[in-house]
Formats: sequence, C-alpha cells, structure tokens
Amino acid sequence: MEAARVLSDLSLPPPPPPPPVIAVAINGKKKSKYPISWALDKFIPDGFSDFKLLYIRPPITHIPTPMGNDVMITELRDNVVSAYLKEVDRKTNEMLLPYKKMFERRKVQVEILVLESEETAEDIGEEIARTGITKLVIGMSLRGFFSRKIDMSSMIATAVPRFCTVFVISKGG
Repeated sequence: MEAARVLSDLSLPPPPPPPPVIAVAINGKKKSKYPISWALDKFIPDGFSDFKLLYIRPPITHIPTPMGNDVMITELRDNVVSAYLKEVDRKTNEMLLPYKKMFERRKVQVEILVLESEETAEDIGEEIARTGITKLVIGMSLRGFFSRKIDMSSMIATAVPRFCTVFVISKGG
C-alpha cells in the first residue's frame, strides 16, 4: 500500500515555479520616476502585479547640530538618536511617497525596502539573493555612460546573482 502511494505521488506534476519578483532600485532623485514608469509599462501587461522598490541611503553615523557641526551618534543619548532616526525615516517616507503613488495609480502592490549602506551595489546584490528578486530595473545617467568612469548601474549589474536579470534604463543625461 505504501509503495503505491509513493508511485502515485511521483506521477504528480511538479508545483509551478514561484512568480518572478520584480524590483526597481532608485536613488530618490528626480529621474527615479523613469525606471519605475518603464518597469510598470513593461511588466504590468505581462501580468505582474507585485513589485519591490529598493532605496539605499547612507548609514547614519552623525547627527547635525543647530550650530552646523556633526556629532557622532555614539556620543549622544539614546533618546536623541532615536528622535533623529524617526525624523530621517519620516523624511525618507515622504520622499518615497510620489514613487509609491506611481504603483498605486497602476493598481499594483509595492513593497518598499529601505536599506542603509555605503556599499550600494554589494548590498543590492545581497538583498536580491536574500529575497529572490528575479528582475531588477535600475536607472543610468548618460553622462556616466559616455565618460570612462564606472557608474553605479554597472557596479550593481555585476554584483547581482546570476538568476536575476538586470534592466538598465536611461532617460536623458
């Protein structure tokens, strides 16, 4: 009886693969809307409705004072640091709101991921590996493209795992 059960389990088709996970990485500047718009135009017609929005900000190690100086957070009371971090989070959420609304207008789900890092490319690669993102859309400045310096989009494209397809989008310089 047990052998028959095992054989019938083997004849079942494999479960469907998980749906692709699409992320758009932005820097929060004015031109961040172009990769988002491109991703929505490209992937919504294909039936995708869940997206992730990646925003990387530098780690907070100092807090500005009213006198124009910076004080290391290790030298301040916890409540002062906590209040400052809440204010930074509020400003970040406020800055990301127009981008979130772009997704909402198209009636798609978006999960906003805010990472703190000085190593943007490496941390985006790690986040992709951790969350299984299979498609990443990033913007690129034409100024960086025509100069000989390596731009951030190139560094990100080389840092992501092989299972992730990277789309580099440019709109003007």
